[in-house]
Amino acid sequence: MTALEALPMKNKKRHVGLDALRVLAVFLVVVGHSGGPAVIHEFIYGWHVPLFFFLSGWFYSPGRTLGDELRKRWETIGRPYIVWLVIIGAVYVCAELLRDEMKVGDLLRLVWGGSRLAEPFSAFWFMSALFVAALIYRWGRESNRSKLLILVAAGMYLAAYAFPRWVALLPGSVGMGVVCLLFIAGGEWSRRHVPEAGLLSPVPWIAMGVPSLAWISGALPPLDLKYGQIGLPVLSFLASLAFCWGITVAFSRLEIDAESRLGGAVTTLSHGGTGVVFLHPVLLWVGLSSALPWPLGPLVVTVVCWVAVTVAAASPLLDFFLLGGQRGRGGLLPARS
Repeated sequence: MTALEALPMKNKKRHVGLDALRVLAVFLVVVGHSGGPAVIHEFIYGWHVPLFFFLSGWFYSPGRTLGDELRKRWETIGRPYIVWLVIIGAVYVCAELLRDEMKVGDLLRLVWGGSRLAEPFSAFWFMSALFVAALIYRWGRESNRSKLLILVAAGMYLAAYAFPRWVALLPGSVGMGVVCLLFIAGGEWSRRHVPEAGLLSPVPWIAMGVPSLAWISGALPPLDLKYGQIGLPVLSFLASLAFCWGITVAFSRLEIDAESRLGGAVTTLSHGGTGVVFLHPVLLWVGLSSALPWPLGPLVVTVVCWVAVTVAAASPLLDFFLLGGQRGRGGLLPARS
């Protein structure tokens, strides 16, 4: 992907500040699945999942064919999805058989995916939705059907408001993937509107502060995209979009040398984010988080997951199958090409 003209980048190297944002977002995925105070839940669910779709739009670069997009997304999302599903699925099936609780419906849910999957597969819906959304968005933009793309996404958005359960139940969360095309489009559009001032510019902080107050005060209900819960029509979307823009701009202003120890550590953690998303529900399933007081529980789960996937990344074979290939090119944050 080409250099981001709107960002204060001195070269075409990976932007470590946005890698740090991705690390934060992955950590909040773990926190969001680990219980805790309701006010924290409402704040996190306002923006943490939409951010990944927003960043896909922020980094969007025209020119890649649909076939190229499919190959790229298969490498970074599709292949790890299948491998993690087989590994975790085998553990799950063995555990259910030992407890004599295995049902045919459990196996069907593994194939269907989406919102039908609970622990230890809690985050699989999101990865399949991102896979679908990226492909559809690429098709729409590269075939000059952007207006049709937005109309379809808006129609599915309205359908999710009227029939959230049914939209969420579509296989692989394809319905919510279509809804999230709006966040991808918002990310691409937002990259063209970045204030000239540096990190202390008040605009991004206002964009984050106002939605935060609305979520924390209860004025806006939290989003739960897995189950088709989109909050208040339009307002919840705009609040989430504003927060995603504000925090992306803020982190884009962070000057972290990619060649420094800190930069290398952040990039390594960012690359392992895909594995953390897949692995952390397993640790929640076995009760690691609930055995510890909050927020120690989600913190320990996150650390254990990141250590495990970092060790796996040291093996080219495991890196290829579990994390999407080359170091620094994980599936949740598209690499620049």
